[in-house]
Amino acid sequence: MVLLDHQAVSIAGTQTFESANTHLAGRSFLVRLARCTASTPTLWPASSTRLRAAFWLSADGGATWSDAGGIEAAGGVHVTRGGTELAETTYLCPIPANTNRVRATISVNATLSSRLTLEIL
Repeated sequence: MVLLDHQAVSIAGTQTFESANTHLAGRSFLVRLARCTASTPTLWPASSTRLRAAFWLSADGGATWSDAGGIEAAGGVHVTRGGTELAETTYLCPIPANTNRVRATISVNATLSSRLTLEIL
C-alpha cells in the first residue's frame, strides 16, 4: 500500500509525522527519499545538507512508543562502488505484531527539497 508516491517535500528544521491508527502488524514500512543525480540535479543537491530520521512504533494507539531505528545521510550525488548514481536514500523496517501506529521525526540542518515515498509492504 503506497501512502505517499514521490510527494514533493521541503523540510526545514525538525518535523514529526505520525500515522493514524491502522492495522500494520506483520508488515514492513519502506521510506524512500529522492537524491541528487544527473537527471534530478535540484533534489537535495548540497552535500552539506544532512538528514537525520528516527522511527518509532506503537501497539497501544500512541500511548507508548518503541524505537524502530533511524538513518543519517548527507545530500549531493552519491555513487555506488560500481559507478551508478544512487537515486534514493531508503529505510526498511519490519513492523512487529500488534503495531498500529508509526511515528517519524526528521531533522535537517538546512532546507531539503526532495520527493518522498512511503509504502506499507
